[in-house]
Amino acid sequence: FETKKTYEALRYLDANLEIEIMDFWGLNINDVHTNLADARMTLSRRFMDFLPDIALTAYCVGLGVGKVMEVKIPAGSIFAYRHISSIQQKRWRIVLIYRNSKI
Repeated sequence: FETKKTYEALRYLDANLEIEIMDFWGLNINDVHTNLADARMTLSRRFMDFLPDIALTAYCVGLGVGKVMEVKIPAGSIFAYRHISSIQQKRWRIVLIYRNSKI
């Protein structure tokens, strides 16, 4: 309720003011000068990074050539304890292994 009233007061003062709102309540504001950031979606995406056995996604990696791919290998997999050089790399290359926040 307070957020909606604050938005209306700001809009009354300046019709072209750019407004950013962190939306916790599912507000429905149709305004080209207002950006609603869905807090529930933002928090759930970030929460996924802390769950066990969930592959993390790499962001802003590379020079635009090729693709960044992350493969999750379960602990019981035959690849879990193999040396990198023993894994066949015909059409792709393993360039980095990132585990437990370490390269």
